[in-house]
Amino acid sequence: MKASGRLAVDTNAVIAYREGISEVCTLIDEADVIILPVTVPGELLYGALNSAKTKKNEQVIQEFATYSLVMQVDEAVATRYAKVRFNLKKNGTPIPEMIYGLPQHV
Repeated sequence: MKASGRLAVDTNAVIAYREGISEVCTLIDEADVIILPVTVPGELLYGALNSAKTKKNEQVIQEFATYSLVMQVDEAVATRYAKVRFNLKKNGTPIPEMIYGLPQHV
C-alpha cells in the first residue's frame, strides 16, 4: 500500500518509525507530507526528558519535526476530528475514547 498525500501520525507511529517497524517506515517514507498534531512532539519530548539519552532523543525528535508539518489544535481541528470520528462510528469502524491520552475501553 503506497501512502500518498498527507499522513497524520501519532506518538506511537513516530516511536515505531524510530524503532524501524517496516510497515510504519514505508507509510511515513512514502507520504508527501507528515502531519504532527502539536501534542505529539510534546509527548515525545516528555519521553526524551525521562530517558537516559535526553539530548540525543531531543535531537532526533527535532529532526523528525523539521520534516513534518506541526499542526496546531484549534476549533477547526476539533470540529474535523468530531466529524471524522462520527463517520468512522457510523461506518462500523469506531476509534476508542481517549482519556488523558489513553484509550478508554467501555
